[in-house]
Amino acid sequence: MREHSVSSRHLFILLVAGRELVEIQKQIDHLPVKTDPQSVGQLLTLRRDVLFLEFDVAVRHSVRDTFLATGNVPAYKVPQSFSFDYFTGWQIND
Repeated sequence: MREHSVSSRHLFILLVAGRELVEIQKQIDHLPVKTDPQSVGQLLTLRRDVLFLEFDVAVRHSVRDTFLATGNVPAYKVPQSFSFDYFTGWQIND
């Protein structure tokens, strides 16, 4: 017979997701009209956009640091020439 167990990683993910849902509910509760689908939708859209931007910043800096730490200077310089904007896509910076 096989026991079912939740790994500590899965438990951590569940706890973080639960905290996020509680935070979203608190923010919805503070809306002027918390039952208005437009207001709730706008809040959720803004939270999604912030999440993508935070992820982009975290990954962008981690990748650049990794390139530099491994001595890959040409790859380290690429993000200075190219950038990805969540709203407009890839851009070439002068």
